[in-house]
Parts: sequence; C-alpha cells; structure tokens
Amino acid sequence: MEKEAYTLSPDAMNKLRAELDQLQTVRLPELVAAIEQARADDPGSIEDNTGFLETQQEYEMVLGHIQRLEYILRHAEVLSPDQVSTNVVRIGSRVTVLDQQGKQQTYHIVDSGEFEWFGSPLEGRVSNDSPVGRSLLGKQQGETVDVAVPDGARKLTIIAISD
Repeated sequence: MEKEAYTLSPDAMNKLRAELDQLQTVRLPELVAAIEQARADDPGSIEDNTGFLETQQEYEMVLGHIQRLEYILRHAEVLSPDQVSTNVVRIGSRVTVLDQQGKQQTYHIVDSGEFEWFGSPLEGRVSNDSPVGRSLLGKQQGETVDVAVPDGARKLTIIAISD
C-alpha cells in the first residue's frame, strides 16, 4: 500500500523526476523496439517466443515502476529551506550527535520513502521511521535520547542541528 504523502528533499525530487524521464523517454522506447524485434525474429506463436515474453515482462515491470514514480511525484511535498529547522530535529535536518563512547556522527533525517529510494547509512541518511530517526525527531540541541538497538540502548546527545 502506498503512502498518501511523501516528504522529499529537493535533491530526491530531482532524482525521481530524472529517473521517470529516463524511463519514459529512453527505456520504454527501447523495450517497445525490442518487443517488435522479437516478434519479427520469430513470427510464430507468441507463447513459444521467449525473447518476446521476457521483454514483454520487463516492459510491464517498467510501466509499473513509472506508475509508482508518477504516484509519488503527485503526492510529494518538497521541503523548502524554511521548513528545515535548525532548532528542532525534523525531516530534512542534519543532526550531529555524540554517543556515550564519545564518537561523533551526523545523520540526515529523510522521509521513509526517500530513504527507500536513495538512502544509504554509509551516506549518513536515516529514515524518520528508523530507531535513530524516531528518537531524534522533535528534539533540540543539547538533548540526550535513548535509541533502542538489538543489544540494548544507545544514548545520543544532539550537539548540532543544521539544514
């Protein structure tokens, strides 16, 4: 089931639009040509034409992905810089924390949909639905939060919030 609304960074919105454009203007025409070629190469029964069937299946998957991207883009709210607070952690905030071992880390809190498409913990992105994201949302600089992890809990102290 799709979400009714997505909160996206301008970067994520641009990436989704670019992906949709590439699928519609490049990939779909390639698949249509490949389907036509598979039919021409084996004009017999379609049920026995594996090239046609495989390409048709990929075509349908790409169409489904296009429909999903269109849905997301129709239901997306793009964060403007004034919506990203530097006083309180919100979606779009970059939050620098210090853990109990003195290790500093910066997280970029993103909507769960954006994380699904472009998230990478290696890039510091965390979903607003993740344990870290949920724990930090609504908090202010100087606050300490407990984050549930598989082996107990981690304490994170917010040392900076930026956009």
